[in-house]
Order: sequence, then C-alpha cells, then structure tokens
Amino acid sequence: GEGHAILLCGEPGIGKSRLAEAVRKTAKVSSHYLLSYQCSPHHTNSPFYPLIAHLNSASKLSNAVDDADREARVVALLQESLDTNDQDIAAILTLLGIADRLDPNLNPHARKSLIIETLVRQFCGLAKQRPVFCLFEDVHWADPSTLEVLDQVMTWLDVLPVLLLVTFRPEFEAPWIGRPGTTLLTLG
Repeated sequence: GEGHAILLCGEPGIGKSRLAEAVRKTAKVSSHYLLSYQCSPHHTNSPFYPLIAHLNSASKLSNAVDDADREARVVALLQESLDTNDQDIAAILTLLGIADRLDPNLNPHARKSLIIETLVRQFCGLAKQRPVFCLFEDVHWADPSTLEVLDQVMTWLDVLPVLLLVTFRPEFEAPWIGRPGTTLLTLG
C-alpha cells in the first residue's frame, strides 16, 4: 500500500528512456493504471504541458467532433477516479481550454491552485482503486506548474500504491532527493 519514487538521472543518450520503456512494457501487462507524462524542451514555458498532453491523449480528444463531445470524453475519463466532483470537472475543462466554468471571481493564483489540487486529487483517486505506475520523463524540461503537481504527488507516496519513475539530466536539481520513499539511481 505504500508508494515509491525512483529518480533516474543520467546524461543525454545514456539509456534513461530505454529503461523507462522496459518498465512501462512490464506495467502494461499488469492490472496497474499506467500514466505517462513527457516533458518537452519546446514547452518549458507552457504551464501544465505534459499533463494537458496526457489528458488530451487519454480522453482521445483528437477524435472529438465538437466541444460537447470533447467535454463528454473528459467527464468520462475523470469519472474513472473515485473523487470526481463538479468543481474538478470545471477545473479540468478550463485547463484543457474546452469550457471555462470556474468562478470568474477567482484570481489567477487561486485558479492555478485549484487546478493543481484537482490534478492531484484525480491522481489519488485512481491510486485508491488500483496501483499506479506513473512515468514523468525529462523533468529537466518541465514547466514550474508541472513541477508543483509532481511535488504534491510526491507527498502522497507514503499512503498510496504508486510507483513513480522520474527521469532527468544531471543539471536538474531534483528537490525530492533524500525524501522518504525515494531512490536516486544515477546512470554512469
């Protein structure tokens, strides 16, 4: 019932992604939820980019015919979590740019905080149903908002069945090194 984070550090081309892919293939044949997030050098200033990309892919939004269909697909995805409520749906629809149903009186900081809380609550809801294998690749390119979500997820590792694999290059200073439930592996 406890989670663990593996922080995989190494130079470009050393094999971090290859190891991550091997673990991902193993997780696909099990009964785990598989969540995969890829950070990008082209989106270091795009808030929540890897999370948005994952939600778009998991909801199959590219196949949606209109905003109503997109919304229905997102709602169906979010209902897989035990902890979904109307505010969560509004936050994710806003994040994805489908519909802004958040309170218009919320300031930008409060909106961002609400989105982060929602993303973490959804993650925890999935993990309460069955174990989660979560892969965050190339976090040295992650935007600050994505790092905030990842930091919040790390705080839940001691009570949720989650294996979190985070890959990054040596120049990234991972703030999670030394935390309980984390293992740093440096590839040489």
